[in-house]
Amino acid sequence: MLQQKTLLSAAMLAPLLFGSLVFIFRIFGYTLHFRHLHVFDLSVEGISLVSPTYTLAIGKLSLRFHLPTSRKPSWAVIVAEECDFKDADCAVTFLRGASTLWFFPVFFRQTSGPWITTSLDGFSVIVFTSENTPRWVQLLRNNMIYTILDGETIRLNNLKSRIQFSTLTGSKEGYNGQVEKPGLRPDEQHDEIKLHLEVSQWHIVNVRRRMYTYGDVKALLRRNWAEDHGSLIVCSEGSKWTKMPALAQQEAYRKSSTFGQLFHSLYSFPSELFKIFRDPLTTVDLDVLGCDITFLYFRIRDAEILKQGAMKVRRDYQKFDDSHPGVLMTLTWDMLMYGICAVLNHGKKDEVHTENDNDGDDE
Repeated sequence: MLQQKTLLSAAMLAPLLFGSLVFIFRIFGYTLHFRHLHVFDLSVEGISLVSPTYTLAIGKLSLRFHLPTSRKPSWAVIVAEECDFKDADCAVTFLRGASTLWFFPVFFRQTSGPWITTSLDGFSVIVFTSENTPRWVQLLRNNMIYTILDGETIRLNNLKSRIQFSTLTGSKEGYNGQVEKPGLRPDEQHDEIKLHLEVSQWHIVNVRRRMYTYGDVKALLRRNWAEDHGSLIVCSEGSKWTKMPALAQQEAYRKSSTFGQLFHSLYSFPSELFKIFRDPLTTVDLDVLGCDITFLYFRIRDAEILKQGAMKVRRDYQKFDDSHPGVLMTLTWDMLMYGICAVLNHGKKDEVHTENDNDGDDE
C-alpha cells in the first residue's frame, strides 16, 4: 500500500517538475522539449535542448535504482542512448553511454577509488578546424600527450608506421626549371601525402597513477600538397582510463582486516566527497568501446604533440645542464670543431690527389 502511494505521488510530481524545468530553461534562453515521459520506469524519450550556441538531442535517458549486493555493489545506473551534440566548433555523437554508481567501491573491490564507472559505445567527435579546437578536446588531448611523453609504458605489443607520398612531378624546362605542385591545374588531381600509424595493446601509466589502455589505435594524417592543410582521423577500440591504487596504500589496505577496511571506508567518506567537488574526474573510470576523432581541417602547426615535445626537450636539456654544467656546451663545441676539421682534411686530401694527378701528367 505504501509503495503504491509513493508511485502515485511520483506520478503526480513528475509532470510538475518537468514543467518547471521547461519554464526555467525558457527564462535563460533555452528551449527544452521531450516526447515521452515514463514515470514508473524513470525514463524520458526524445529529449531536445536548443540554445543560441549549441543543440543537444538524447534519444532516451533512464535511471535505474537497485539494492547493492556483495556481487554487484552498485546503487544506480544512468543510461543515455543516441546522443547528439553540435555547436560551432564540433559535433559529438555516441550510441550508448552508461554510468554505474558504486556503493563503497574500494571495500567491495570494484575500483581503486572512483565512485563512477562510465562506458561509451560508438563515440564520435568531429572537429571542424584544428585552429578552433574546443576547450574540452584540448584538455583531453593535452592530458594524453603529457602521458605519452612523461608516462611509463607498461606494455606495447605492436607499432607500425607508413608514409605514402604523392606521385612525382617534373619540370618542362629541364633540371633547372621550377617544379609545380600537383593539383594546381584543373585537369590534375590533388595529390597528398598520407601518414599511417597503428598501435595495439598500449598501456601507459602517468605520475598521477592513471593507466591509459589502448586496445587498437589507427591514425591517418592526410596533407594536400597544393593547399596548406589536411585532415586527421584517429580510431580506437577498447580504450580505458583507469585509476591505479598507490602501492603503499594498497599494501596497507590488503593487510588490514575486514573490519579495518570497512572502518577505513567510512571515515574516509567525507574526504572523498570533498574530492568529488574539487576534481570530479578523479571519481570516474572510463571505458570507451569504440571511438572516432576527426579533424576535417588540420594544420601541422596546430599539432600539440610537437609543441609539448619541444617543451619536454627544452626541460630535459635545462635539467641536464643544471646537473652537469658545461658538459653539453663542451660537447657541442667538440662536435662543431670535429666537423670543421673533417671538412678541412677532406679538402686537403682532394688537393693532394690533384697534385699527384698533375705530376703523373707531367711525366
